[in-house]
Amino acid sequence: MAALTRAVKKAVKLINADKRKYVHYMIEEIDEEYAKQLSPADFYLPRLRYVDPAPYTQEEFQRAYDWMLSWDLVGPNAKYEDMVCNTY
Repeated sequence: MAALTRAVKKAVKLINADKRKYVHYMIEEIDEEYAKQLSPADFYLPRLRYVDPAPYTQEEFQRAYDWMLSWDLVGPNAKYEDMVCNTY
């Protein structure tokens, strides 16, 4: 887990140093019909925000869980302690 966290932190640093350099990866994930209409210049780079990994708080979990529960995307009685592992 520590090696994965270091790799993510390194990637965050590299991407934030030159976001335009990596936009082509997002374009590659778009259906070809639409991807051919885009270029890296079409992206508003300040909207792309990458941050170092951080613990998933109980408040964040509860907000997401309540929303998923309201849409019947998850069953009742899920507990933060059973679902989240914040080990780095």
